[in-house]
Amino acid sequence: MKLITSKKMILISAASILPLLLVIIAFVNPFNQQKKGTLIIDIVPSDAVGATVYATNNEGQNYYICSAPCITALSPGSYKITISKENYIDYKAKILIKKNKTTVVKAKMIMEGEDFFQKLTPEQSLKEGHGAQNYK
Repeated sequence: MKLITSKKMILISAASILPLLLVIIAFVNPFNQQKKGTLIIDIVPSDAVGATVYATNNEGQNYYICSAPCITALSPGSYKITISKENYIDYKAKILIKKNKTTVVKAKMIMEGEDFFQKLTPEQSLKEGHGAQNYK
């Protein structure tokens, strides 16, 4: 039996495990003890992995959160997040972080020049996997 290893195969394996890991962490929520909320950033397509996530809080302070996909703890409050990656249009969303709750952002990144501009209602956006959603 020949063992095949490659960076591409490992990347595919990691990408297939990530959704399951995100669901497990959303329910376990390791940040509950700190009285913070959990933010999970999921991103598609896989070429956009590594996009930079920034947040702006109510006081107007901007700061780096993580490289997507990621899981992090934030103090409760409203935030504006921006997810950026070279050759992609910035993804922007307003989110509300609640104490001991998990907020999931499923960002669908669109390549610059791609003709994919359609208006979605917030209900369609959540149903189709775009935008942010709060979990109890």
